[in-house]
Amino acid sequence: MSLTSEFDANPQVWIMTHRFIVPLASYVGAPGSIHTGIGRFRFEETNAGPGGSLLKTANGLLDFDYFHGFFLAADPNNDNSIALPNTTTKFVTCDLSGCQFLAYGPNRNNLTVEHNNYLNLGAVNYPNRYNLINGQGHAVFMALRPNFNPAVPVPGDEYNPLNGANVVGVQKGDGWHFYARKRTDQQFGSTVEL
Repeated sequence: MSLTSEFDANPQVWIMTHRFIVPLASYVGAPGSIHTGIGRFRFEETNAGPGGSLLKTANGLLDFDYFHGFFLAADPNNDNSIALPNTTTKFVTCDLSGCQFLAYGPNRNNLTVEHNNYLNLGAVNYPNRYNLINGQGHAVFMALRPNFNPAVPVPGDEYNPLNGANVVGVQKGDGWHFYARKRTDQQFGSTVEL
């Protein structure tokens, strides 16, 4: 079974033994980047060590090894906020190495997702955005946020940016569920449901 087929069959199990990255161009919107939206995607083995895979768009009609899903990009210095469509059952976002992921809404079937990337705007923007959205009283609120203080233990909804993180989502009978791998610097990593 290919990396892509394994992911398509069970993303929350796949992420326990695989980590992924996106093309570097995706962080700056350069040619070769993956753009936010619904599409056909695949994973390719890379030189990122065991468990390291590169997320790419599927190549036309001749590429039969793909999954249909929604990709959320990480445009620099942006909230990257978008309503998550219910026309697909898989979700991936750029790998996190200091960014913040938020999902919120009135229920799990009607969510807005964000990949906050405040590259040049300062780390204070992450807790500010988190507090703003969390304070709005959404019935559903999920997050994975960076913990920039290595002296403080990392609680359930935080990760150490030096270790990296991945987030995937699956739409189930009761709506969207998101799973985070909080240690992408290791071959295997435990996951948490956000």
